[in-house]
Amino acid sequence: MVTPYIPGRDLYKFMMARKPRHLTEYQSHLVFRQLMSGIKACHRRGIIHLDIKPENIMIDPNFRIYLSDFGLAVLMQGNSHQGRAGTSCYYPYEMVTN
Repeated sequence: MVTPYIPGRDLYKFMMARKPRHLTEYQSHLVFRQLMSGIKACHRRGIIHLDIKPENIMIDPNFRIYLSDFGLAVLMQGNSHQGRAGTSCYYPYEMVTN
């Protein structure tokens, strides 16, 4: 797979470079809307990312986002996926307790 170079940085570094260290409500809306669009496009193609986290969301200078690091991605088998993947510190509570 070949991907384009994205000038800018990932969402985590973008937030850490700011004071205060969070996005505005409007910026959060822009990021979330674009992220959901990207995830929807992946799912339409049968791809599950499995490692969505701020470090894997790139932001360019025009505040466009790009989902990156598909190293753990899998193709959907049916309508669901079983098993664990991703970065453990980002696991939801249900995955940690089971």
